[in-house]
Amino acid sequence: MKKLNNFKMQVFVLVMTGFILGCSEFVIVGVLNDIARDLHTSVAAVGYLVTILRWFML
Repeated sequence: MKKLNNFKMQVFVLVMTGFILGCSEFVIVGVLNDIARDLHTSVAAVGYLVTILRWFML
């Protein structure tokens, strides 16, 4: 029974980690225009920066 509870906790942590890492790109895309305005650059340039950031996160 203890092994089953330990397994459930490991699965929960794995799922939550995947969810958090997966949502991070969608949050940035939601505020992409604001980031571009603050950096005084185009939305496309900020999009490329987000893409590069994602590749380094892998």
